[in-house]
Amino acid sequence: MTQSQFLSIVRDNIIGNLAYDVFKFTIALILVKIIYEKLYMQIRWGNWKVIIKNQNKKLVERKLSPHVAKKIFDDEGDFSIYIKGIVSPYGWLSIDIASQEAKNIKLLNIDNDNRTITIDLSKNPPKT
Repeated sequence: MTQSQFLSIVRDNIIGNLAYDVFKFTIALILVKIIYEKLYMQIRWGNWKVIIKNQNKKLVERKLSPHVAKKIFDDEGDFSIYIKGIVSPYGWLSIDIASQEAKNIKLLNIDNDNRTITIDLSKNPPKT
């Protein structure tokens, strides 16, 4: 075997191994993305709904995507902004929706078991 034949075999083996490693990495990345997006995110953050009501009359019910649910529960500011955006066509909030006071006066009710965020506008205090 000549030196050029040996180098050709080594080169072919290196290219073949590199291509196989790239293929394995790509398949693993796709599987992780599918498992994370479709399974974990859906199980952990899926099926959340925002319900806006006035007394017992439901004004709107909006389903949250898993990514939006994760984002608004991770950051109190995002929660407040998102909820105010949903409420704005139906009324104005007199207090910060993310505050403890909103929970105390039953303006905001977060039900983790049923995965609902309920805003009752009849509990909204008058503007001062």
